[in-house]
Amino acid sequence: MSAWEKRWHPLRQEWVIVSANTGARPWSGAISEREVSAAPAHDPGCYLCPGNPRAAGGANPDYPGAWAFDNDFPSLALDAPGGEYAATGLCRVLVWHPGHDQTLASLNSETRIEAVRLMQTEHQRAFDMPGIEQVLVFENRGAEVGVSNPHPHGQLYATGHITANARRVMQAPPGAVADMMQRGGALGRHGQWSAAVPYCARLPYEIWLAPDHALSSLNQLTEQDLVSVAELLGRAYQALDRFFGRLTPLNLLCYSAPKGAEDWPLHWVIQPVLRAPDKLKYFGGFEQLAGEVVNPVESSQAAEALAEFF
Repeated sequence: MSAWEKRWHPLRQEWVIVSANTGARPWSGAISEREVSAAPAHDPGCYLCPGNPRAAGGANPDYPGAWAFDNDFPSLALDAPGGEYAATGLCRVLVWHPGHDQTLASLNSETRIEAVRLMQTEHQRAFDMPGIEQVLVFENRGAEVGVSNPHPHGQLYATGHITANARRVMQAPPGAVADMMQRGGALGRHGQWSAAVPYCARLPYEIWLAPDHALSSLNQLTEQDLVSVAELLGRAYQALDRFFGRLTPLNLLCYSAPKGAEDWPLHWVIQPVLRAPDKLKYFGGFEQLAGEVVNPVESSQAAEALAEFF
């Protein structure tokens, strides 16, 4: 590639500018400190640990495995006022494991599969609700991405409308996900699923997971799919943590089809917000104004760096 190259992101309908020059700039800005203290297996002050009191009152059950509940402070509500402008929807908290000191990287295969199964079960439940048009499952991991509680958990937002990003994905040509992964840098496979740094990566060490066979929704995952997704999620998280030498702050995003979407490409996107162990990738003024991200690491180079840890 040239020193400066535009790459079209077919799912977001925008350009990504790949420029290694930006990563070489002298840096006197903020430094992201590594976490040095180990988390306890149970934190009596954690609102998500088993048996503990919740922030909005009541207490958690002594749950033995993956568990979900309605968010006590939801961004959406099924009975939201406002008529046609009501922010209608449902917000759920998806707890991966009772252990406060666990992550999707540290869980064993069985408990990681249980976490992915919870994603699917909760997705199906919300998807079947009247008035729900789209269900979004995600995880915010690490203080740098604004997570409010370090206990291993994700979230589910079910919306009464089809979101802007989903509308852009619906405009993408068939095979766009597979094409971006094939043109990027391969990382690994399990069963009928593969992991890669996509050609159009917006963040330096972004990883996509996608099936070889046609799937559009979390609801369609077979038992073997659950096993493969859990395996690749674990390997991706572990690779990032080993590569950066720390717990990697990231967003895990599951792109599952909204109602009425045809030829939707089910896939997961893992977006670590680090460009170096102690440096965050910020979206600066140009990126906010232009709606186009500058990525300082080319996808094949990122894949080569991650591959030895995957």
